[in-house]
Amino acid sequence: MTPTLAEGYEEIQRGGTRAWEEAFMKMHVHSHKEVGERGLTTKIAKNLLNMDRNRYIDVLPCKLFSHFMYQ
Repeated sequence: MTPTLAEGYEEIQRGGTRAWEEAFMKMHVHSHKEVGERGLTTKIAKNLLNMDRNRYIDVLPCKLFSHFMYQ
């Protein structure tokens, strides 16, 4: 049985969201390791992590931030 168009769309959305979650988790782990290896202070580490997160904000899928746009 082939999925309907709506079911196919939902499956693609779930896969895309999962891929972004994995990418952000890898980025977080990488940043955490880098901060630990370099012996940075808490304030510098926080700024470094925020810079890494903000670097990807322009390419986030609409589903993740559309919640904030319509409030």
